[in-house]
Amino acid sequence: MEMGAADVANSLIERRLPMVGTLFILIGLILVGVGTGFIPIFFGEPQPSDAAIYMGVSLVVIGALLWLGIVPSKLGWGKATAEF
Repeated sequence: MEMGAADVANSLIERRLPMVGTLFILIGLILVGVGTGFIPIFFGEPQPSDAAIYMGVSLVVIGALLWLGIVPSKLGWGKATAEF
């Protein structure tokens, strides 16, 4: 069976999803560590707020979904939508 151009593009994207998911998980864990004070920040005052924790947890969840291969096909906010 021959693979078309769309199949090749999809297989490349599917192979890279675990890498991107792992990157999101690592960045999310760093943000959670900074937000909780487990990882100290030496270059800035004041200390980060709860926003770092919330952003970190959301990145970990998104990274886990990407790692598992669960990708939304349509994103929308109000009247604007984007389809993949």
